[in-house]
Amino acid sequence: MARRDWSREALRTRLLAAAGNEDASPGDVDALLDDFAARGWLSDARYAEAIVRSRQSRNGKTAIARRLKQAGISDEDSAIALSSIDSEQEFQAALMLWRRKFGAPPAGEKEKVRQVRFLVSRGYSLGLALRVLKQGGASVEGSGE
Repeated sequence: MARRDWSREALRTRLLAAAGNEDASPGDVDALLDDFAARGWLSDARYAEAIVRSRQSRNGKTAIARRLKQAGISDEDSAIALSSIDSEQEFQAALMLWRRKFGAPPAGEKEKVRQVRFLVSRGYSLGLALRVLKQGGASVEGSGE
């Protein structure tokens, strides 16, 4: 726990697995986790913020929200953590990701679909992906003259 933040659910699962057939019950583990939370050692909100910070440069809000849900983070903690990403930050991250991956506007419709699909698979909205291709392609074409 000193090296990285854990979600309550992930730590609970890990502790129960480590206890195996010993006398530790789920109630004992929950009491221990309550104690950790009271001491400030365990916080789903802090875990959610750490996930958002680490993933926002390569994933959109949708993918990050999905990851937080898988980790057992409440909708409230997820919403608070995700609110730190504004739409312009998300656009800039998507644009940088697109430039690193493709660097050039799509040559045809098939390539456009492939590039959009890539961005959507990374958790960016369809509208944002299309905006990236439109503005990214214009800036790449404009820089060559």
